[in-house]
Amino acid sequence: MLRDTKVVNVTVNNLRLFDLVKFVLYETIFLLTLYLPLKILVLDKSAIVLITYYLWAIFTFGLIRHLLTVRQMSFKDINLQWDRVIGDLAWAFLTFIVLTLINTLLISLLKPTGFSYPYLPIKMNFSIPLWLYITLIGPIVEELTFRGFLYNLCKRYLNPIVSNILVSAIFALFHPTKVFVYILIFSIGITLLYEKRRSLVAAVFVHMFQNTIASILYASSVR
Repeated sequence: MLRDTKVVNVTVNNLRLFDLVKFVLYETIFLLTLYLPLKILVLDKSAIVLITYYLWAIFTFGLIRHLLTVRQMSFKDINLQWDRVIGDLAWAFLTFIVLTLINTLLISLLKPTGFSYPYLPIKMNFSIPLWLYITLIGPIVEELTFRGFLYNLCKRYLNPIVSNILVSAIFALFHPTKVFVYILIFSIGITLLYEKRRSLVAAVFVHMFQNTIASILYASSVR
């Protein structure tokens, strides 16, 4: 079921360290610029977090596209293509099952205290916009950022194994410390799939599966 016609993608990787500097700088300026207007608005914390998520996704998508364009690259060059969706979906589902089993085993062995799932910064009211971000928009933009942009940039200077561990550690650091190990394993697994399939779509699918389960658990926890 997992076999499909092998397609050799001809891609270009012109990313440089300066692109990372620009990315961090622009992201920082964006978040600082966004902070004050959101503080002025009379909104509850859930609304502020949700607005921040959506604006960040839009800004980051545009920023990565800009950085690629400047380097005469396109989304195709970071393997964002939809020509092998069925195979990508099958491999993504298998990878999701394996990673879930590994993390379930680790949780049973380590018995972490105060374990929360999913990993949101505050307790938020479950809503359709939140569900849409968790299950679709978040996975797409985060995979573009970490696998598509950052991982490919690291591979210009480091070997794939080191790049995988480094990027996965950075990805995990954006989550609570108590779930660092589980997110690290999850990210390493997704990157291995990305390398095997040469497909960012496969990585997005795994992320979507994971976050869909997270959204179901979260909806149950806030009832």
